[in-house]
Amino acid sequence: MSLRSQTPKPVSVSLRGASAAQTNKNDTHNNQNDTPITTLVSELRATLTRDFDRVERALLERESRLIVAIQQKEKEIASLKVKDCIQSLDKLNPESHLREFRNGGAKVKKEENVGSDSSVAGKCMHCLEMKDELEKEKVVSESLRDRNMQLEFEKSELLEEKKKWDDQRGVVEDLMKRIIELEAEKCGLLEEKKKWDADKSGIDGLRKEESHGAHEAYRKRKFIELCERVSRLKRETAEDDKLISLDDNGGADDGDGSNTEENKTVQIDDSVEKDAVERNENVGHSSSKDGVGVTVASEIEPDLRRDYEDTLYRLDRVEHIAGRLEQLPARVLRTRRRIPTRPSELVRPLLRRAGFEHVAFILQFEHDYALVSALVERWRPETHTFHLPCGEMSITLQDVAYQLGLRISGDPVSGCMAGWELFYEGRSIVDICQQLLGAVPGPADRQKWNINLSWFRETVCGNLEEEATPERLLQYTRGYIRQLIGGFLFPDQSNTRVHLRWLPLLEDLDQCGQLSWGSAVLAFLYRMLCRGTCYTQHNMRGCMSLLLSWAYHRIPSCRPQGFDQRRFPLVERWVGYEQRNDSEEFRLRWWRRLLNNLDIHNVEWTPYADPDIQHILPPIVFEGEESWNAVCPLLCFSIVEWHQVDRVVRQLSGLQHIPTRPLNIDEMHVHDGRFGRNEWYPDYLSGWYDMWQDRRLSRVRIYHSIDLRPSQKYIQWYLGWAHLVLVGQGDQQDPIAGHIPPDLSDYTPHAPEL
Repeated sequence: MSLRSQTPKPVSVSLRGASAAQTNKNDTHNNQNDTPITTLVSELRATLTRDFDRVERALLERESRLIVAIQQKEKEIASLKVKDCIQSLDKLNPESHLREFRNGGAKVKKEENVGSDSSVAGKCMHCLEMKDELEKEKVVSESLRDRNMQLEFEKSELLEEKKKWDDQRGVVEDLMKRIIELEAEKCGLLEEKKKWDADKSGIDGLRKEESHGAHEAYRKRKFIELCERVSRLKRETAEDDKLISLDDNGGADDGDGSNTEENKTVQIDDSVEKDAVERNENVGHSSSKDGVGVTVASEIEPDLRRDYEDTLYRLDRVEHIAGRLEQLPARVLRTRRRIPTRPSELVRPLLRRAGFEHVAFILQFEHDYALVSALVERWRPETHTFHLPCGEMSITLQDVAYQLGLRISGDPVSGCMAGWELFYEGRSIVDICQQLLGAVPGPADRQKWNINLSWFRETVCGNLEEEATPERLLQYTRGYIRQLIGGFLFPDQSNTRVHLRWLPLLEDLDQCGQLSWGSAVLAFLYRMLCRGTCYTQHNMRGCMSLLLSWAYHRIPSCRPQGFDQRRFPLVERWVGYEQRNDSEEFRLRWWRRLLNNLDIHNVEWTPYADPDIQHILPPIVFEGEESWNAVCPLLCFSIVEWHQVDRVVRQLSGLQHIPTRPLNIDEMHVHDGRFGRNEWYPDYLSGWYDMWQDRRLSRVRIYHSIDLRPSQKYIQWYLGWAHLVLVGQGDQQDPIAGHIPPDLSDYTPHAPEL
């Protein structure tokens, strides 16, 4: 008996329910301003619940029928087995009788040697009949076996079908979980709606304040005009009275002070007029030029301008190169880097575990020393941004993820600078070297705790055999990562050595791959940019390939021509670029002049939105996306820098607000590598490390927009205090248009509370 006819058709209700749920979800997001969210979610939940109940009932009924059918089949199989045994016994009995008959006949023939032909013929007929019956029983037995095999096959089919229904039950359970997630999303949407309502009320309040401020400014301007008119009329009246009195007195002046009251009146009017003018300057006003309604950016409160200059340009009076350009000759910085040769493909899986797969295979390109020097002159340690005529710009965690492919999320890269026995189970750094690298550098290969990069290249990363042992592959990988750290990601002043503090982090490659190497590279680059602004510096450390690639992507006028092929990491796009660094002073002046004339139309704020870039990105780029807009500390051992992304929101495709005062971390800038040398930095700087772990609480809200030009209010605020033109000895100074385009938006988002 076959049960194929009872097999139900596949149930598509759950799929339609899931599709409906997805459709309702999309409609909820698209029409959230038209239909209440609670109504949409309730309709979605009712539809899903109705479909789920129908599917569940069908599954339960089918399951019960399958169980009954399987039990029936098992009973039939058992009965057939019993019949098969009986037939086997019946088969054996005729065979035994035939054997006994033959043996008995032979004995009788041998002993008695008598018999008749008729009796022998009868016995032969009986044997033939028994043989025929035996053949029939064999046929029946074979048919029973075939039937048994058929039943076993049907049983297996039924079990497979039952498994499929069990899988569909799992789908139903997943859909029920999806209902729970939708309920959570409903709560999130309600919270987001509350935030939107609050933002809307804030925007309305801001517009009211702006309209009130504009009305106040208009009122005060009219007041000044009236005061000027009144004073002018009173002066004319006084002059007329004076002429009349002279005519009456014959031109004689008795000197008794007859005009004293009029003079007092004129003085009072002048004081009122002066006070009104001063109050009007505090409010600010607009002027027209050439009939285009352009606002003059320099009209800002003098006290506010001095305050910003004292805060954001305080280092110009001390050591910043921008404050001494006119007194010093042109300074061209020399970048530091020593990229190792590409590693063996045998260690690619190990590099992937450690988080260095993409950056390990980057090929180098020539550095433009003059462009690096011009950018460093515009770097402000007070804000960790470049001050450019188009606004503030900076290198962010997003840039590190796209340009180098390093991990952003995870614990900070940290440990200790010395005293390893206290923190690594009593092992000295010599023991750690022997255990992790298989060798210990000699006195000629190191300078205290700084190891020559050539020692790693020649000793640890020598020829790698095709059949190398796993331990040898691990040693090679650690040695190569050390070269990568000391020569490309964290190059020091020597450019030939790397500190041993990085080695214990490479003991467990899986744990190493969970660290935030991207934030560590950015922290080190920030620190080196801050130190590079000192006018006594002549060498530039840090990952300069990241700095130059960032500039090439975001400032098209700096971009080399002919390098349009996108690669990942994006730093590799410029492989093969050969920059001649002769005539460095001339090229430095040329870059200064270009940056002095960089306006808001010559910047590419969102270069990573290019489809040619998006389709080559691996998943690691987006693992730390929640940290891109976080205002938080950047940590690397003793280095503490500040990710001031709220000042460059346009780089994240958002509208720029007027930022609050930056955090002053001059106290952390004065520390060098000896700071807390024998301390465990995660404990020694625990407050900063806790802020990194809680960085999701300090994320800046992004108001996405297609037009990323600044608002009238922001650009007027920025151009009112920023130092936009840098001119050194022998530079040609072009006239800079300090005006605001008239078609900029009036809307400026609120500054976040950080």
